[in-house]
Amino acid sequence: MLERVINFIIKKMAQLSAITMAAMVLYITVHALLRYTVGRGLPSTYPLIQNLMVIVVFLALAQAQVEKQHIRITFLTEKLSARLARVLDYLVYLVAVVFLFGMFWGGKSSLLESLAMKEYFQGSIPIPVFPARLAVVIGSAFILIRFILELIQKITGSGSATD
Repeated sequence: MLERVINFIIKKMAQLSAITMAAMVLYITVHALLRYTVGRGLPSTYPLIQNLMVIVVFLALAQAQVEKQHIRITFLTEKLSARLARVLDYLVYLVAVVFLFGMFWGGKSSLLESLAMKEYFQGSIPIPVFPARLAVVIGSAFILIRFILELIQKITGSGSATD
């Protein structure tokens, strides 16, 4: 049940990521057309796109993990014994959990700092930074949760976790 709820939220995050990507493409297209035809593009394009790109990437990370779309190099582990390959797999998951927890914690600290100082990108239109920082926190939290779930399921031998 918990895994289904988490996967539902992750899927909605990925859908929001796709919508954000479409908005980015539209904004860039209009910007380019205006620059070409009128000689002047849309305001604050670069900081806005930088912010949106972070949102696109971090909201989609966990869905890529659910679908096993992350790059995995197996040419070495295929040559190992099943037991050693499994131990190495656990080790990789543990390292990933530690790394992702650090990314979540650092992102959380950065988000709180950004909110406290009302950080924004300067330009013709000030663009707040907190949406991108929030996406880092949410995205890293959900991929961290996925990795923890998958590690527990690998250790206990229980199914699911979208094998």
